[in-house]
Amino acid sequence: MAREHTKPSAEKTIFILGPMTIQNELLANYLAKSTGAKCFTGESIQEPFSDGGGKSLILWDCQGRTSNSILAEIQHYPVEKHMVLLFNLSRGAVIEREAVNQGVRGFLYEHESFASLPKAVQTVLNGNCGFLGSSCPNGFSPPGERD
Repeated sequence: MAREHTKPSAEKTIFILGPMTIQNELLANYLAKSTGAKCFTGESIQEPFSDGGGKSLILWDCQGRTSNSILAEIQHYPVEKHMVLLFNLSRGAVIEREAVNQGVRGFLYEHESFASLPKAVQTVLNGNCGFLGSSCPNGFSPPGERD
């Protein structure tokens, strides 16, 4: 069950999802204060889709997950109806192209600095894709940045 981490009057909603409860709660508290969003934590990507709510930003922790399992869940849920940002993604995952085609809006990789997170979140909340410069390995070019 998702836990709320901010005041109920916020217009934006952010879900921080994954198995690391302490990490998720710290991120939720930080993002609630820095963005004014209503933040929830939970373990499953299913949670934002089960409440029938509007478009939310979903930060989904992919650490330790295989590329196939991430893509299978992305294909199972209508991620294009939300703003999904995958974080703690392994640099060897090579799923960017397929994930973007399924509706994912951004990526943050395992060894990026914390400073990358608020920048990517704000970029996605502003309606843009959270692809930060050298963040995308393997020659991946986000939509709109291809020759």
